[in-house]
This record gives sequence, C-alpha cells and structure tokens, in this order.
Amino acid sequence: MLRRLPQKKAKSPDSRYTASLTWGAYCQLFTDAIMIGFGFPVSCGAYDIPVVHLSADIVFTNKAPTDAYRGAGRPEATCITERVIDLIARELGKDPAEVRRLNFIKPDQFPYKSASGAVYDTGDYEAALDKALQLSNYQALRAEQAQMRAEGKLVGIGVSSYIEICGFGPKGSGPIGFYESARMRVEQSGTVMVYTGSSPHGLRNAYCI
Repeated sequence: MLRRLPQKKAKSPDSRYTASLTWGAYCQLFTDAIMIGFGFPVSCGAYDIPVVHLSADIVFTNKAPTDAYRGAGRPEATCITERVIDLIARELGKDPAEVRRLNFIKPDQFPYKSASGAVYDTGDYEAALDKALQLSNYQALRAEQAQMRAEGKLVGIGVSSYIEICGFGPKGSGPIGFYESARMRVEQSGTVMVYTGSSPHGLRNAYCI
C-alpha cells in the first residue's frame, strides 16, 4: 500500500510506503531482507522524491516460505514507485514519459543521496529515456494507440525506469560472502580456460564469459 499527498503539479510527492509482507511458514536466509533490506533503499527509484516514509508489517502464514531468488525486493519497490508516477500522470492528464522526465534526478545532482538513504554515484536517466523513446518511435506508438482506442480496441503502452542495488560488499556484511572470484589461464595451444564460481541459473553465464 502506498499513500501520497494530493497535488496539482507533475512533481513526485512526499510518499508513504507501507509494505505488507507475507513470509510463509518460516524465515529463511534472506526472507526478512527481501523488501526491507533490498527494496526500501531503492524505493525512490530514479526520481528526486524529497521525503519518503517507509514501514512494513510482517506476517507468518501456513504457506510456502519465501526467500530471495532473483531480483528480490527491488522489483517490488520499482512496481510501487512506477505505479505512483503513472497515477500522477493520469490524474494530471500528462504523458507518463514527461512526468518521469520532470522528476528524474538530474546529472548535476550526483552523487545523490535519496530520501530512503541510498547514495547513487552517477546516472543520466533523461538521456536513457530519450534513447528509449527514440528507438521505440514513441510518438508514432501513441498516435496508433489513440486511433485503435477510437475503434474500441484496448491498447496500452508501458513506460518504466528501474534502479538496481547490487554489490553489497565483501564477506562480513551479511550471513554469506558477497563476493565472487575468477581465474583465467591461457594454454600453450592458445585455448583460454576460465574458472568462475558463478553458477549457471538461466542467465547463459558461459556465453557471456
């Protein structure tokens, strides 16, 4: 659940986040950190939100336990923040892309400390948005959408930005070691052998390496 102050301008409001977390039957390794530790720090997203209030209600149930797999917390925080931006755009009758542009953290504000306490080192979100709009031929899509809606067809166009928090630090900052190592060896035949502890869990690690 998210509450925000009423407003008349297309600027991000002071926001209040209340997360209701269903953990399942018991707490596992990262269960308690999924939203509180991983999601709340990036709850302001790419936007210059001046004030944010964060709280969580944690509930144990008889369902399967929950733990971090991929993403964990950041997608939930992104969903909430991006939904708010869309609601602001709809309420004011403005293009969602332009509302995002107005609220992005500006390049000259970096390093930037968000209202949630996270420090962003660098970024140029407006340039990334412009590139995405250009590649997607955004204005043409909007025109096509208007035409199809006039014909009674439901057509939606989604716009979203995303902030990722990674690299949580070396061993000692958590219950496991947050580090990785690799070794590369060039054989006499010219073959290159790469050894890494990264596991192949659907991201095509071998292809990337």
